[in-house]
Amino acid sequence: MTTDLDAVLSDIRACRACAGVLPHTPRPVVRVFPETRLLICGQAPGRRVHESGLPFNDPSGDRLRDWMGVDYDSFYADRRIGVAAQAFCYPGTAPKGGDHPPPSRCADLWRPQLLAALPHPSWRNTAWLRKNPWFEDEVVPYLRERVRSILTPPARMRA
Repeated sequence: MTTDLDAVLSDIRACRACAGVLPHTPRPVVRVFPETRLLICGQAPGRRVHESGLPFNDPSGDRLRDWMGVDYDSFYADRRIGVAAQAFCYPGTAPKGGDHPPPSRCADLWRPQLLAALPHPSWRNTAWLRKNPWFEDEVVPYLRERVRSILTPPARMRA
C-alpha cells in the first residue's frame, strides 16, 4: 500500500496538467502519509501556500488548527494528519478579489487514485461565522473532541 501511495503522491507532485492554464507554474501541494488517519480536504491552496509549499500555512490554517485544537507544530509533525485539497495547485486570483475556484480537472485526475491509496476553512467563512456563532459554540468543541479521540492512541498502545 505504501508503494501505491508513494507512486500516487509522486505523480501528483509532478503533475503539470494545468500548465498554460494557470497564471503561474503549477506547484501541487499535498501532504499525506501512510500513517494519515485524519484527512483535511480543503478547496485549493492559496497564494501563501503556493509560495511556501506547506498546506494551510496561512490565516485559514490558523483558524483550522484552532478549530481542531491542534497547535502549529503538532499539525505539521503528526503524520496522522494529512492534507489533500480538491485541487492541488493555487488557481490564481480572481479579477474581483479572492481566489478562482478550484478547477475540477485536478480532482478528476487525482482524488480517486489518492483516496484509493489511503485507508477547510477559507477566509470567506468569516462573514458566515459572524452570522452563525452556533458553529464555533456547538460544532467546534465537538470537532476538537473528535480530533483528540482520533489522534490519541488507545491506552494499551501508550505504554
